[in-house]
Amino acid sequence: MSRIEFFKVAYSKKDGQPVNDVVAQALSDMDELVSQMPESSMQSSSAIDEVFTQVMGSEQPGRVKTYDFGPSPRDVFGHKNSEVMQAM
Repeated sequence: MSRIEFFKVAYSKKDGQPVNDVVAQALSDMDELVSQMPESSMQSSSAIDEVFTQVMGSEQPGRVKTYDFGPSPRDVFGHKNSEVMQAM
């Protein structure tokens, strides 16, 4: 599930409508940017996540957008390669 799909699920009512106008505008902006992407880029999760970042802004240190205060970036995205290599 992409970050855009997660955002849609997390910020939509049971009937599928966005919870407020701010969310509706963000979803509209994301849909517009995704529709402008070449077909080859639409298969890439990193390209889709880049659209999310363009609309919602970059991550704050130690936080992951849409995941509230629970998980850290490491919990969601895993360890960086350098951290894995140091552990070996």
